[in-house]
Amino acid sequence: MLRAIFIIVLVCPLNTLPQTNVDSSETLSRLKLSVGYFGGKYSEVGENRPFFNLNFRATQLLKYENPIQFSFAFEAGVNLVSSLFPLYAKTGPELEIIKNFILAGNVGCMGILIYPVPFYGVNGFYLIQLSKNINLEIEGGFHSSFWIVTEPTYYISFGISFE
Repeated sequence: MLRAIFIIVLVCPLNTLPQTNVDSSETLSRLKLSVGYFGGKYSEVGENRPFFNLNFRATQLLKYENPIQFSFAFEAGVNLVSSLFPLYAKTGPELEIIKNFILAGNVGCMGILIYPVPFYGVNGFYLIQLSKNINLEIEGGFHSSFWIVTEPTYYISFGISFE
């Protein structure tokens, strides 16, 4: 029951996205495959580990607009770390400060299907355009849990995103 309530709370901000006639090909929504490293400690997987990540990030930020854009985003994905595959979802505001450099705050839930752990955090993205719809993406951030008292976890990842 708690999982269902938390998932609904995560998805509700999608209804607050601006309803525009913008073609999704004009937004920075993207599918990303990346590899990274996290520092800190998760009880299930230990501490300071490499990971693989596959996610989709839905956003209303526009590709061809001037910087200083504000929007809400929703991201869902799966990590591969220490032979575990925790699913996660997160949502929150994001701000494009300069072209292709985005700062975001978020709340989310890791391990949705097995043992949900809510978290909050901040992260930043930098997109380097390789072609019209393919980017090299660098992401870094900090996350901490609401329930479990642990040190904040930080991470950095490098990947390819497809718009």
